Amino acid sequence: MILWFVLGAGVEVLNTFTRKWSVERLQSRAGAVWIVGGVVLRTAGTAVLLMLAFRHSAASGMAGLVGYLICRWVMIWWINRRLDSEPK
Repeated sequence: MILWFVLGAGVEVLNTFTRKWSVERLQSRAGAVWIVGGVVLRTAGTAVLLMLAFRHSAASGMAGLVGYLICRWVMIWWINRRLDSEPK
């Protein structure tokens, strides 16, 4: 179960950094293709992780989901803290 928790957290870290990468490329028209591709990859990665975890067992699926959600909130907190500490 710890493995699924860590994998869920890892998927969210990857999702966060691909979101950041996509937002940085919003200015160009070619960036729209990368943004759509990123959304598809993030959704597919999360779905595959949760599907595999829940196929293993309900407890593994919940561990993966909890790891994903906890890491998501930690990443949001961490990014907001960094943004608040930057000089204005």
